[in-house]
Amino acid sequence: MTLSQGQVLLIAFGILVSGFVLAMATYFVTMKFAVDMRNPYLRTLVTALHQDEMKRSESETKENINALAAKVGELQARILRLDAFGERLAKAAGVKRDEFLLRRESRPGRARRLPAATFP
Repeated sequence: MTLSQGQVLLIAFGILVSGFVLAMATYFVTMKFAVDMRNPYLRTLVTALHQDEMKRSESETKENINALAAKVGELQARILRLDAFGERLAKAAGVKRDEFLLRRESRPGRARRLPAATFP
């Protein structure tokens, strides 16, 4: 019995794929049941993987918080410039300060109460 080159390649490919599937199945079963097992080596491996993921997650969160803080700072600077411009504009237009309240006092970080909407 002789095998052709195509048959040999097909057999080699089948062995390679079956080895890969076996390795993936072993990895899946090992990681799925590693927490329930009392094997200290598997527990150490799972703990190390979890710690790496937590560190990565923490660093991403810190980067996002820093980006948000920068955006909030930019928005606060824009608001201050708009307030100053509004005051200069009101002064140039001769609008009384009582009629045009630019700086309403509110506590920072709190939402202002909106007037009740009236519907016809």
